Amino acid sequence: MPEDRGERVPALILGGAGFLGSNLARRLRERAHAVTIFDRPRISDQRLHTLPDVRHVEGDFQNEADLRPLLESHPLVFHFIGSTLPCSSNENPSYDVETNVVGTLRLLDMAVAAGVRRVVFPSSGGTVYGPSPEVPRREDDPTHPISSYGITKLVVEKYLELYRRLFGLDYLCFRFSNPYGEDQTSTGVLGAVSTFIQCARSGQPVEIWGDGSTTRDYILVDDAIDAILCGLEYRGDFRLFNVGTGVGTSLNELVTAIRSISGQELEVRCCAGRRADVPWNVLDVSRARTELGWRPATTLEAGIARLWNALDG
Repeated sequence: MPEDRGERVPALILGGAGFLGSNLARRLRERAHAVTIFDRPRISDQRLHTLPDVRHVEGDFQNEADLRPLLESHPLVFHFIGSTLPCSSNENPSYDVETNVVGTLRLLDMAVAAGVRRVVFPSSGGTVYGPSPEVPRREDDPTHPISSYGITKLVVEKYLELYRRLFGLDYLCFRFSNPYGEDQTSTGVLGAVSTFIQCARSGQPVEIWGDGSTTRDYILVDDAIDAILCGLEYRGDFRLFNVGTGVGTSLNELVTAIRSISGQELEVRCCAGRRADVPWNVLDVSRARTELGWRPATTLEAGIARLWNALDG
């Protein structure tokens, strides 16, 4: 369902209280969409307080009764709910499949019955490709994920295509690299940029898994959301897009950049490497540039400076 330039359909963001979902909600409201966020009960998140004109519904993603009425009144659905992390998903793969894959299948069945016009899914450009040569990954490259998280993301992509072929349910998948931004939780588990900056500000050491050579493609969340918004008006044949910068940065290089931009020392402690981490992952974003007219606008250095200055404010 491409969005006509004059049409602003009601949008439902499943998992909208999270980092990506809340940023998407803000941008959709700026474009005059009526937006509903659906997320777990009793979530107390500062992000929701900054979205006073967005409807917030609490419920259980696994409960059809909670979801069905919302799907019937929202032609555009963003499926941003996820119950696992790449680093821990291998500890309980069956839980990963039951909550993410089976839950998504129930969602797709309800979406077809409710007449949903498009589902947008944020996949994982950082995990679906798996170990690879040090060449930016293209959407049609082989996929060999080494985490249950990456496998389930890939499975959901395949089911979305199946439901398009069987039932005409339109969809878009965006394989995000490593988004970061001003309101990302710096837990040390996910979000190296935000976590390292917070450590530099607080004088705490940063823990790096391995020798610091692990390389990732870091993208400012605003640029990542821009790709989704460009996709809403897309009328082409592709349904899968990489979203990154095409530039790789090692953890050691990230530390050096934060030290340079902040003027603060940042102590580094190296820990044992994690088995679910691939050593190098960078995305080729030429398809999104050609098909969507999108390109990342913010360098990592500019993004780090923006986060640092925002914390000063």
